[in-house]
Amino acid sequence: MNNSWIWKGGFFLLALVAIFFTCKAIYKLHNYYSLDVQIAPIAIEFVPISLSLESYYIKSNYSYAYKNKQYSSDIIFTDYYKNLYAAEKQIEAFKKYPWTVWINSSTPRISTLQKKFPLKELISGGILIGICIYFLGLGYYVKNKL
Repeated sequence: MNNSWIWKGGFFLLALVAIFFTCKAIYKLHNYYSLDVQIAPIAIEFVPISLSLESYYIKSNYSYAYKNKQYSSDIIFTDYYKNLYAAEKQIEAFKKYPWTVWINSSTPRISTLQKKFPLKELISGGILIGICIYFLGLGYYVKNKL
C-alpha cells in the first residue's frame, strides 16, 4: 500500500464510514429478525402531529395482548404530509387497513406496526465495503508498480 499519509488517512476515513454503515445495517437486520410474532392489535388510534407548518406526520397509539399480558406502544410513521388535510385523509385510509402488530417474543414490550427489511442499509454497507476493498487493492497495486 502507498506510504502517503494522505492515502492512509483517506483510506482510514473511508474504512470508518464503511464500518459505521455496515454496523448500522447489521443492527437493523437484527431488529428485523427479532420481531418474530404477529398478533392483532386490541385498540389502535391515529393522530396527526405537526412538526412545522408544512410537515405533518401520523402517530399511532396501539395496544396488544401477548401471553395474557397487555402492552401498549406508539409509533410515528416515517411518511410526511404537506398539509393537515392530506394527513387526515391518510388516517381515514389507515383505519380501513387490517393492522398487524409485530412483536419480539422474548421481549414483548418491543413492537411495531411496520416491519421493514433494511435493504437500503445492507446495500449501502456492501457497496462501501466493496469500495474499501477496491482502494486497498489499488494501494497494493500502485505500491508494487512503483
